[in-house]
Amino acid sequence: MAQLVDKAKGFVADKVARVEKPEAELAELSFQSVGRGGATLAGRVDVPYDFLVSLARDAGRDWDIDYEMRVGLTVDLPILGNFTLPLTKSGELKLPTLSDVF
Repeated sequence: MAQLVDKAKGFVADKVARVEKPEAELAELSFQSVGRGGATLAGRVDVPYDFLVSLARDAGRDWDIDYEMRVGLTVDLPILGNFTLPLTKSGELKLPTLSDVF
């Protein structure tokens, strides 16, 4: 019975994940601190529902979450005009297992 439920969950997650995905939207962005070493930004990202489904599938498969974030920070410079600085971050977030907790 458990195998049937797992197959059904996999089937539904597969179908939902194949639906065309809209892009995530960076809703808010603010500077938290600016110093000699750089600036710290804080923001809010709105993501579509199917992103959460694919996130659950990825976490269930290998117990980690793979991510990649690409942002273009555009600054209006007085003489040069708009200058876009591409920012990219990717990595893997390992989730704790039961052996890590106990």
